[in-house]
Amino acid sequence: MKKDLSCYIFNLPKPLDHTFVDAYEATKADMGDVDNWLYLGADGRDPSFAKVGITEGDLSSRSYSSENPSYYLFCAFKFRRNITVEEIKRIEKEVTDWLDKVHDIERMRHFESQRLSECYQGIDFIIFFRDLHYTLYTQHYDNFMTTQYVDQGGGVGSIVDCVFNKHVMHNWREYTEMIVQYDEW
Repeated sequence: MKKDLSCYIFNLPKPLDHTFVDAYEATKADMGDVDNWLYLGADGRDPSFAKVGITEGDLSSRSYSSENPSYYLFCAFKFRRNITVEEIKRIEKEVTDWLDKVHDIERMRHFESQRLSECYQGIDFIIFFRDLHYTLYTQHYDNFMTTQYVDQGGGVGSIVDCVFNKHVMHNWREYTEMIVQYDEW
């Protein structure tokens, strides 16, 4: 799984305010960046399994497992480009700690070392996906790319920008509407 590089061309209004231009350039750079992700892995044969991880590179190295052929990346959330490695690791720890508490479950342990892994067993994958997005949106909003989303009923909300695996793209709208956050006015 990988994010395609995108080209964004907009007709900008004149005269341009330097603050607007700076924001435009930062957004364009964030959208074109292909590194730094928090991802959600799944098992095609086991809907009670999930893996939450990070990568500082592109997603291709995280999208398969030679030990488990049914493992795949379900989706990935794009960090902003100017985030540090330390911040990425801190966010991953905060997110997994929060998920541990919310789901009242301990992550799987590595057999040899008995250290906590990034893997969860015994969860409802869809609820887990929604909870993961919720904590990214409510606790780490400023560290991720976000976008507005217009649902099928015309409601407007926001999501942490999410790239879905091509094998689940036929349900992208359903998955997106599960995570959209509507601001109360």
